[in-house]
Amino acid sequence: MAKLKKAISITQLYATKRDVLPFTNEWQEHIGRPEKSANWIIYGHSGNGKTSYSLRLAKLLAKYGKVWYLGLEEGNSESFELACKRTGMEACGSNFQLLTDEFEELYARLSRRNAADFVFIDSYQYYGISYKQYQEFTRKFKNTSFIWLSHAEGKKPEGRVAKKIEYDVSVKIWVEGFMAFPKSRYGGKEPYNIYPARAAEYWEKLTK
Repeated sequence: MAKLKKAISITQLYATKRDVLPFTNEWQEHIGRPEKSANWIIYGHSGNGKTSYSLRLAKLLAKYGKVWYLGLEEGNSESFELACKRTGMEACGSNFQLLTDEFEELYARLSRRNAADFVFIDSYQYYGISYKQYQEFTRKFKNTSFIWLSHAEGKKPEGRVAKKIEYDVSVKIWVEGFMAFPKSRYGGKEPYNIYPARAAEYWEKLTK
């Protein structure tokens, strides 16, 4: 019979030291203060600001560790370069790197020393791993935060596995009309306005 894990008392639970991201101001109001190893999903339809929001988040996270951005959809393209310039990603220095790894390559890279603390995967649909692979992957690299970008089907992530990932992660971000709407286990509830002028135009049209 396998040895059972020791139960955790409420005193031990409260005394546990956690590596929490010290977000302040609009980001704290938006998603609270997530644990550094929390997993996320960002989903929405094309042309609504998903990449711009993800890069702003990546720029923020680069203050607290190394960020890898797997640009499987756009890769090293003119459009992605322009998005990075608009966001000022050069301020991140070597803490932000663009990768185009397949699953096996990323697995090998994460197994090395000095691997990233935060990994953006753009997008889940291009990666196409099974839910079992997702579980094995996130358990193996449990100290790494994975931020999955996903296409949308209606107002849910596109595909059965992406929907299951949404149920599993700690931070869920729905992007529509240049606004990012959060559901976070760490508090925070305020939408993040990606582009105020474009957001105002989009939502004004919806109310007419």
